[in-house]
Amino acid sequence: MFFGLFFEYTRWHYSRALISYVRILKNFWWFTVAYFSMPLLFKTLFVPYKRMTETPDRTISSWLEAQVINTLSRFVGLCVRLCLLTCGFLALCFLTVGGILGYALWLIAPILSTLLATYGGLLIIANLF
Repeated sequence: MFFGLFFEYTRWHYSRALISYVRILKNFWWFTVAYFSMPLLFKTLFVPYKRMTETPDRTISSWLEAQVINTLSRFVGLCVRLCLLTCGFLALCFLTVGGILGYALWLIAPILSTLLATYGGLLIIANLF
């Protein structure tokens, strides 16, 4: 019975569980992209910050003043969106590296646990004598 359970677990561990792991990782990717709203940030990269703009009057000085304020608002919006995009890309990089390391750990976990249990058992037996 033990060996049947062991083989069933091993078959699940190296087949369906790996597919589920990839699906979970894809969900985390989707969540991270949606959380930072990265497609929207790319589309609105040069839009003024919080849509703050000035409408110029009919004089040249007010037109120039409105252009400077609108340009500064666009620059602030660009800086804020670039910071958010950078945080999003860093989160995606950490998620990718963590996912790859987790995948590798998942692949070697049964072998590693068996080796460590065997080593621990041998240490217990060696201390008895």
